Amino acid sequence: MRWAIFSDVHANLEAMEAFLEDVQGRGVDRYVFLGDAVGYGADPEACCRLLAELPHLVAVMGNHDAVVAGKDSGEDFRRDALEVLRWTRDRLSETARTWLSRWPLVAEAEGMTFAHATSFRPESWEYVYSLKQAQACFEASRGRVTFLGHTHWPLFLVQDPSRRVHPCMPGPDGVVRDVPEARMLVNVGSLGQPRDRDPRGSYVLYDAEAGVFQLVRLPYDTEKASRKIRDAGLPGFFADRLIQGV
Repeated sequence: MRWAIFSDVHANLEAMEAFLEDVQGRGVDRYVFLGDAVGYGADPEACCRLLAELPHLVAVMGNHDAVVAGKDSGEDFRRDALEVLRWTRDRLSETARTWLSRWPLVAEAEGMTFAHATSFRPESWEYVYSLKQAQACFEASRGRVTFLGHTHWPLFLVQDPSRRVHPCMPGPDGVVRDVPEARMLVNVGSLGQPRDRDPRGSYVLYDAEAGVFQLVRLPYDTEKASRKIRDAGLPGFFADRLIQGV
């Protein structure tokens, strides 16, 4: 079975459309969305509609989704980010808000665990930046493979049989081989707002039978997405970072 696993669309319609075009012909059986459909970008309703149309979709809630759905106060957000979420809430249909509100914080399928931020205390929206935090995710996850988003940085970590955690770098083709006797933690990066200084969106293809993860970097029309943010009257900072990939 081939899985397309992606996160952090952030109302970026151009990135979402590029993703849908890219996965055509890749033999994808299941889609997993790791949260944050909205926030920062100018097309929240259109992105939610495209997400809802994906077949066999597994989706978990992100922190931006939680605020728009009324599940989180947003008190920990930056002022400009909260401004965008208020703008988003006013423009998102009740159907879309209700749909977002029904997403769980953690989901499991086929020996995998899916969460937006962490598999431990998922409601705290912590960022997995350290090996200690990764270790806590491994301990909390029931699946052998855990997929995360939230940081907007792609990352592959392996926990070997001795419980030591270490990074695993993709090859030039973006491929990382599964280690069946170990556990894996994969951050798929961000489709709609990457921050690793590469403005291309990212997602991961996982071929469970072949044991292959592939990090896909996806160019899209960043200029158009950025311009739409400014035209909507939203903070220009969020438009600039699409161009810079930060």
